[in-house]
Amino acid sequence: MQRALMALTLALLVAAPAASLPAHAVAGSRVIAVRYPVAVVLYDPGGVLGGLVGRHAAVNVSLEVGGYKVVYMFNVTYVEAPGWADEELAGWLRLHGVEAPAPAWAQGCPGVGGRAVRVELGPYYGFLANLTASVARGLGLEPRWSVAVVALPGARVLWDASPYPWVKGLMLRLEGVRAYTGWERLTILDLGAVQARHPGYPMPFASRYPPVSCFTDPVLGALENPAGYVEGFVERLLAYQLANLLDSAEPWYAGRLTVDIYVVDYGGNLTGLLWSLDTGEVERLLSLLDPWVEPRVRLHVVGPREAPWGPTLNTTVDAEGHTVVDLEMNPRLVKTLEELSRREACSGAARECRVSFYWLLLPGDAYLTLGWWLNFTGLDLGAAAVATFPGYHGRVLRGGAARTVAHEAGHAMGLPHPFQRGSRVYWLLDYAYTVMSYCDSVLAAAPRDAAMTVDADKLALLHSLALLPAHEDGAAGKALKLLEEARFDEALWALLEARAAGHSGRSAVGAVGQPGWLLELVVLAVLVLVALLVSLALVTEGWRR
Repeated sequence: MQRALMALTLALLVAAPAASLPAHAVAGSRVIAVRYPVAVVLYDPGGVLGGLVGRHAAVNVSLEVGGYKVVYMFNVTYVEAPGWADEELAGWLRLHGVEAPAPAWAQGCPGVGGRAVRVELGPYYGFLANLTASVARGLGLEPRWSVAVVALPGARVLWDASPYPWVKGLMLRLEGVRAYTGWERLTILDLGAVQARHPGYPMPFASRYPPVSCFTDPVLGALENPAGYVEGFVERLLAYQLANLLDSAEPWYAGRLTVDIYVVDYGGNLTGLLWSLDTGEVERLLSLLDPWVEPRVRLHVVGPREAPWGPTLNTTVDAEGHTVVDLEMNPRLVKTLEELSRREACSGAARECRVSFYWLLLPGDAYLTLGWWLNFTGLDLGAAAVATFPGYHGRVLRGGAARTVAHEAGHAMGLPHPFQRGSRVYWLLDYAYTVMSYCDSVLAAAPRDAAMTVDADKLALLHSLALLPAHEDGAAGKALKLLEEARFDEALWALLEARAAGHSGRSAVGAVGQPGWLLELVVLAVLVLVALLVSLALVTEGWRR
């Protein structure tokens, strides 16, 4: 009996190291409070927004993400730009703005006369970004996000004359951008801009009319309560542009992202698609979205018989001669994409996240529709997506085939449109430098290698939440502190470094791409088995004696 007790004690001692392997609190009760300071800099020499100066506001948004409760604590501070900053901005506008008749679409808008100052968007944004950063530093602020509110008198037309980078020689112009969210964590709200307006082509959800007009978004002179308007805009910005980034997304991390592009050739313009589809550009865009995951893009050209939904595709022709793929007439196509998405979905900590992208290459111009009430270019159902070429009203030719693939892959990774929160849409926030926006031409105002910081922040947070449970308290504690300071990329790098170093002699992710806790469970089981065998041998020896 004594030997049996000693054997049991030995078994427990052998198993104890395995039992002490870190099991970080997974999901459930874990609450992460993210502190997010926001500075709103008011360029307001006339004092129209005086009621906001010095005001502080707290906007808290709580989100459930993969078992974690993430609470964003937005601390908003409204500050007045000093006189020197107002003078520099006014001087820059005098130097670079061109007075001209107001565009025909702006004439008759409340608060707009017959003339306006035309200002090119790209240089204007760059100047305001640098000026706002200088003002924030001078006032001792260290915001994670800034909003520059321009309330200088006079009507302005913001326009984009930069050549679109993916379509050589094509000049697209976007006039009257009221709010512009850039590649840095800064949004410009120019209350003197005539109108927020998408380019002059039909937009999804909006039939054939621009979704925002000067009558629903008047300029400063027509605002009854300018301070209230600015407050409302800031709250919507935070709700849509930041908090929305975690909607309907599960934590995941994979060392590699593989995008398989299948061109299903039904007799369309194969040469045109291949000319505009640069797999290297797809990889570059994905690297901007997610610098921590190695992208690999593979191209396959197949015939209809090789399509996973079968060789038949039901199409019709609309009144303008476009080929239309109605998803309601192709249930097998939708079902196949859903099955592929379930099989390849990005989830948990694994070696690879896979995305399957299918180009439907049909004769002539083609687009997708849903019951003839919604027209669009591409459809994402998770890790599988389908698109037509050249897309709805030629969107692929304007946006570039590479950007279309990256856009749908971004959805597969858990990224939404910047203007969308659930079923609600706020079109002003579509003017963002990210492949997830709908507005094409505004991207030309941004540098080619600019980081898409908002989308990258979301993916860094999702990756961190996926890797946290596999780390011991030291590494996880450091990462949690960085997450709470909204330093998402640093938190992820800390976890990845701990994993690469095999923190305390162990890898945070199993050798076969399984989560670390599964590896620990296997080790524990092996050690317990060894302990039981040892104990059995001791007991058997005792019986022999």
